This record gives sequence, structure tokens and C-alpha cells, in this order.
Amino acid sequence: TDVRGLKPPRACSRMSSDDHPSRSEHYRDVADSLRRLARQTRFPEVRQELFDLAEGFDRMAEFAEKWNTAEREP
Repeated sequence: TDVRGLKPPRACSRMSSDDHPSRSEHYRDVADSLRRLARQTRFPEVRQELFDLAEGFDRMAEFAEKWNTAEREP
């Protein structure tokens, strides 16, 4: 974690279907980091943009979880 409270980015690689839970966890981690930054900024427009981006990462995490569940169903 750096001084801004951000975790270093993970190396990107091709992920198998078994990696989807970690992918959704990563998206949620990014969303949490964006929310922390939003709470620290003093500019309302930037704060809102960061909160909006965090919501997008939460949606991506939900999609990754649903995708993982769908892949495992017979």
C-alpha cells in the first residue's frame, strides 16, 4: 500500500475460469481504493467521478461473479 492508501496493481495475465473469484475480488479492491480517494479529495466534481468509477468496478465484480457461476453450471 502506498501513501495514498492504494494497493499496487497486480500483473495482468490471461485468466482461467478458476480465476474469476480473484478477478471479482480485485475489482472490489479497486472500488474500495477509489472510494477512499473520493473521501480524501476536496473537489466535489472529482469526488463524484471517483464514486461513480467505484460503482462501475462494483458492477464489474458482480458480472465476474455471475460469469463464474454460469460457467460452473452444467
